[in-house]
Amino acid sequence: MRKAGADKGYYSASNVKKLEAAGIDPYISVRRHPHDESPEGLLPGSDASVTEKMGHKLNAALGKAFCAIRKCVVEPVFGIIKESVGFRGFSFRGLKKVELEWCMVMCCYNFKRMFTLAGR
Repeated sequence: MRKAGADKGYYSASNVKKLEAAGIDPYISVRRHPHDESPEGLLPGSDASVTEKMGHKLNAALGKAFCAIRKCVVEPVFGIIKESVGFRGFSFRGLKKVELEWCMVMCCYNFKRMFTLAGR
């Protein structure tokens, strides 16, 4: 089964259900956590809410491992883009325009990275 991870801003019971219906195992934070804190999870009972089940899932060993990988792979790139490219938010609205703007940001990031690796 494919897995998907996301920050708290993407969490909702409907998003979890949609991902599960599409055959994707979601790992979406139910609340914002300080960098040195692990997510807390409740033992889900049969009457547990989707949020309680997700909290428990994130606190399990597999959930912690998945989130740790995501932090190492995805998060540094966003931090670099914010600091070195200076991109803080989209200027345009609409999916097509945002996709084009993101492509431009990624091109800038990649060109900057290539020049850095070339020693210039």
